[in-house]
Amino acid sequence: MTPVSQLTDEQATNAANFVVREWIKVDGLEALALWQTIEKVKTGDSVETWVEDPKSKDPEVAKLCRQMLQVFLDSPRGKGPNFRKWAQQGIDKATEAHGQMLDPGSLIIGGTLLIGLVLAARVKSVGPSGVEFFKGLPANLSKLVKLASSMATFS
Repeated sequence: MTPVSQLTDEQATNAANFVVREWIKVDGLEALALWQTIEKVKTGDSVETWVEDPKSKDPEVAKLCRQMLQVFLDSPRGKGPNFRKWAQQGIDKATEAHGQMLDPGSLIIGGTLLIGLVLAARVKSVGPSGVEFFKGLPANLSKLVKLASSMATFS
């Protein structure tokens, strides 16, 4: 697990958001009560502007998230929610590498499009008797495959 001090601002914010979402799932009423307390405090003049309107790119918010995560990691396991486990999971999720994945539907659509492009490239003539195709694969098939694969990476 990555130490809290080495998290980027975005990773710290994402990990803290994960903990809050898990807490709301388990104990939504307690989270709502805390939110209402924060709203009451915000009506006073003593709250800094970044507390009233937190932005994920704000370094003050990330600093607070790091402190919150460290408190959760240092907390003993008690009868209540397991904040330590959620903090560890949040940090793991925030720091794991994300790769692009193609779902089966995209693969089917892409494959059908490629087959259609190959057939379209082989069309010799279209007339009243039907469609005539050139025999074999087109000579520029490699260009067609490169074009189709470049289109897939942009979508």
